[in-house]
Amino acid sequence: DVGQGDAILLRFSDGTDVMIDAGSATTGLAEIRAGVLDYLSNLGLDAIDCMIITHPDTDHYNIAEEVMDEYEIRRVIFNNVAKNQTYSEFISRADEEIVNNENFDGIDADGEDYLINGNGFSINIYAPGYDTLGNGNSDYDADESNGMSPITIVSCAGRKLIITGDAIVETEEWFITKMGEASQDCDFLKVGHHGSQTSSSEEFLDYIDCEYSIIMVDDGTKHGHPDEVVMDRLNDRSIPTYTTNAHGNIVLRVDTQGNFAFYVEKDNPALNNKDNINEYREILPAA
Repeated sequence: DVGQGDAILLRFSDGTDVMIDAGSATTGLAEIRAGVLDYLSNLGLDAIDCMIITHPDTDHYNIAEEVMDEYEIRRVIFNNVAKNQTYSEFISRADEEIVNNENFDGIDADGEDYLINGNGFSINIYAPGYDTLGNGNSDYDADESNGMSPITIVSCAGRKLIITGDAIVETEEWFITKMGEASQDCDFLKVGHHGSQTSSSEEFLDYIDCEYSIIMVDDGTKHGHPDEVVMDRLNDRSIPTYTTNAHGNIVLRVDTQGNFAFYVEKDNPALNNKDNINEYREILPAA
């Protein structure tokens, strides 16, 4: 739970650790940053095999440098675009961190696909690039920055998790065209752009056909996230939804047989569960 922002850690049974985004809004950043570092330390983390920064908005990368200071980062995947000085400084710090240039993967204007394979899991990263949607300029407004977010599919034990960064509807349309007509039939969705109506179109939700969702969001007072339109779409499909503002830290555990459970910090029922689907909800043990 980083408030307005994304910070996601994927841990696999073969010891692989992947971090997707590491950021938060600037309000309360110092406290949130300390909380993230404490959380990682309490997990006994020793290194991060790959850090993926979805796009150059600070609420997705402004804790990344502190994570680099604490842990060895073995690979970085990021959009290699000079959005502003802050992001350029992050790129420079990441370049210093990565000794092997082959592990310093800057997504170019036309995009790139990446595959991370491990023992019993795979991570497919579909990155549109920073000019695929016509965003090749030096200013990058919010939609243009969000639109370059990769859509990532994590497959493990017969389950699929889709992570979308702040991908916008145009990114979702690009992804559907790229992947073809067959539904992705995923199990879990990290909802795009903190539940903003710029993401999670009807077409995309039907295409990925997910059963559960997670939204990383603050209290909604500044941006109005998650948007009522998106929550209605999830509720119409009776997709039990866990949000960091209602549930705190959220852990999804999947065993080798594909059995799963959500462990949450705050004991609140899942949202958008109009059909009373099994929530598979447990409470995280006290720190």
